[in-house]
Amino acid sequence: MNQRDDRAPIAAAVIVDNGRVLLVRRRVNEGQLSWQFPAGEVEPEEPAEEAAVREAGEETGLTVHSV
Repeated sequence: MNQRDDRAPIAAAVIVDNGRVLLVRRRVNEGQLSWQFPAGEVEPEEPAEEAAVREAGEETGLTVHSV
C-alpha cells in the first residue's frame, strides 16, 4: 500500500549548553505529558534548519542558533 502523506514536515532542535540538553514538556494523547525536543512544522519554502531555530524560540523563549 502506498499512501501520500500530506502532513507538513517536522523540524526538531537539539539544544546543548555546557553538556546539558534542553527538553520541553508537551501534552500528547489524552492529556498525558511527554518530554520532547522543541519541534514543529516546517513552513512552505522554509529550510528545516531555520524552522528548528524558529520553533525552539517560540516554544522556549530562548534565542538559539544552529551550528
